[in-house]
Amino acid sequence: MSYYLFVVNDVDYGNEILTAEEITHTLLANKIWAYTKSTFHLKKFTRGDNVLLYCAGRKRRYFIAKFTIVGAIESNAIEPKGKNEEILKKTFPLQSKIDDVKIWSNPMPIKDIIEELDFITDKKNWGLWFRKSVLALNKDAFDLI
Repeated sequence: MSYYLFVVNDVDYGNEILTAEEITHTLLANKIWAYTKSTFHLKKFTRGDNVLLYCAGRKRRYFIAKFTIVGAIESNAIEPKGKNEEILKKTFPLQSKIDDVKIWSNPMPIKDIIEELDFITDKKNWGLWFRKSVLALNKDAFDLI
């Protein structure tokens, strides 16, 4: 079992923008998480891995949810019911099933715990740590968040 932090940001698709919140809520409602073929750590994900979600970008910068990966990486089989699902299916060709989804009613701003996060060694330029879409965490950092 491993621990990860998935960084979610807006997706520009042609003239459409899918916000980090729309992505998060659409995928969690479908009990899947979606990936590109170049997602960092993709080949390491296994059933039982625990994931935290971080919404990045201006006026966000907060942790919003957690879940457990319960399925293998496979082709994205989301059935488009609207614009959000259509964009997600075209942008992210892979998916895994998830469970134990917990969406926090009050997102946790990173500024509240930045000093306690040991994986961020440069507290002044902490945003650089969130440039990758996936970060591997240790259990202590996962539990802290």
